[in-house]
Amino acid sequence: MSVGLPCRECGGRCCKLVPFTIGEYKAVRKRIPSGSEIEDVEFLEGSLPGVPAGNPGKVILNPHGQHGSNTCAFITIDGCSIYADRPQVCRIYGEDTTNPCEYLHPGQSRPIWLLGPEKLLRRN
Repeated sequence: MSVGLPCRECGGRCCKLVPFTIGEYKAVRKRIPSGSEIEDVEFLEGSLPGVPAGNPGKVILNPHGQHGSNTCAFITIDGCSIYADRPQVCRIYGEDTTNPCEYLHPGQSRPIWLLGPEKLLRRN
């Protein structure tokens, strides 16, 4: 969880529908908790810096997560279990005014999979 953000206090509320590129997915796939659900996704133009439009990816969900069925499978009571290998979207979320922290700025933040209204991540 990001330094300077109150991630431990809120328990990772923003960690829902976290999009992994295929490369990020390959880096963590051996650590996916049993019982997780994996969904295919497709990135749209400009949805994530450095990820071209049409690039396939994955969303790894814990159907019984602490923040509902869309909770990232890697969130535990102790925080992100893959912090060093977390996806790029997790590294940039909450760090600037365009994607403010959901806990610090209620009603002003966007879901982690939305980096802007025109930059939707398509779920297959």
